[in-house]
Amino acid sequence: MNVMQLQSTFCSLFKIFQALADSEVEEGSSITLKCAVEGTPPPTVTWFREDVKIESSLDFQIEYKNGYATLTIPEAFVDDAGKFTCTATNSAGSKSVSCHLRVKGQYDYDIILIFFKI
Repeated sequence: MNVMQLQSTFCSLFKIFQALADSEVEEGSSITLKCAVEGTPPPTVTWFREDVKIESSLDFQIEYKNGYATLTIPEAFVDDAGKFTCTATNSAGSKSVSCHLRVKGQYDYDIILIFFKI
């Protein structure tokens, strides 16, 4: 068995079993974005917001455990809204899934009131 055959035997492009779903959250509330991925070797998971890599922090808590990739925003703000992408990569390749997050803030309500006063 040559090296290429050995690699293809032990490396498989992972499958995404649970894709991300578009979500909406009230400003100040917590939200967790979650997708399930599986592959051999286990993939490395990277999260992006509007194509900018997110580092795990108090504001964005990232975890990949037991086949689930999660991004938790403990306190969502209107500025957190946008397109979120989870990219999983292993030696067999890379796959990404995306969703949109809408954060409903107090200004949504104010705009509706102004509209009806006119």
